Amino acid sequence: MVADQKLEQSLVVQPVPFQPEHPFYGRDRVQAIFRDRPPILVRHLVSNVLVQVISETEARGTNYLAMLSSHASTMPPQEAGALYVGGFDDHYVKVGKVWQFKSRYGRVVLHQGGAMPKIPAPSNEARGLK
Repeated sequence: MVADQKLEQSLVVQPVPFQPEHPFYGRDRVQAIFRDRPPILVRHLVSNVLVQVISETEARGTNYLAMLSSHASTMPPQEAGALYVGGFDDHYVKVGKVWQFKSRYGRVVLHQGGAMPKIPAPSNEARGLK
């Protein structure tokens, strides 16, 4: 939990899941994605993490991701309602002594357990543009 909180606090830009065409800007908008959603039980299995150092203050990274989730309850064990397979393309910058996300773009390439969710486009205000 502490690692997740530190990661969320360091995010600068984050696309909303399944909507890379509607990026969110600013730490408070990214945190709102997680804070304001209904509670779910979710697990992320991350592999093939590759980081390319560009300079002393910039790097890029990629990874593959398998995400299993259940919206029925937050108490394990639960039957997974969906499986999504994809990955992230990340851009990192060093601010002072801390590495932060400059951007993170996610993609889903395979899914099982129903159709891809139809998520309405967020408002510009919700995305941190107003």
